[in-house]
Amino acid sequence: MNFDDLKNELNNPKLNFDNGQLILHFISKNLYNDYYNRAILKTQLEILELSKGTLPSEIEEVVDEKLLAWTDKFSQWHKTDFVRDVLDFSHKE
Repeated sequence: MNFDDLKNELNNPKLNFDNGQLILHFISKNLYNDYYNRAILKTQLEILELSKGTLPSEIEEVVDEKLLAWTDKFSQWHKTDFVRDVLDFSHKE
């Protein structure tokens, strides 16, 4: 199925779906993926710190600091990309 086929299918008047439910589904999936990715990142950071010789009692503090730093970076990247996308879409005809 190419893009035109998909577009024609979505323009089908017999196609009936609830936009609100679809948006909530996407939000739910995004949150799930966010939590999943954070868990993966946290585990990777813990393994990295253990391999560096960090004491297990210090792991939580070190990992939390690094997660906070990464979260700040991701947030900034997200803002930049989001603004760029909104500007790109606002100029489309």
